[in-house]
Amino acid sequence: MSGVAIAVPEVSRRDGSTGEMSVEEARKFVDDMLIQAQQQQATQQPPPPPAPVRQPRPIEIVVEEGDSPPPSENIDDLRTQVEALEEELRRLK
Repeated sequence: MSGVAIAVPEVSRRDGSTGEMSVEEARKFVDDMLIQAQQQQATQQPPPPPAPVRQPRPIEIVVEEGDSPPPSENIDDLRTQVEALEEELRRLK
């Protein structure tokens, strides 16, 4: 019965005292609250079914030849840059 909010009315007895119940009154009160909660649950619509699991879209990677420089030139250039950065780092230390 979690998630059900019920307003509890103030109980007034015939003698004018408040906040006290007899066992019979308490039992009737609890039974009425259970019936009210069950009716509220019956009137609520069931949650929608979960969305179907979608598969990821395939991604096509197209590599066009001739756009990049030959690998050996690129590697040599990167090595030169790394050496220059290492030398600069040594100077800064």
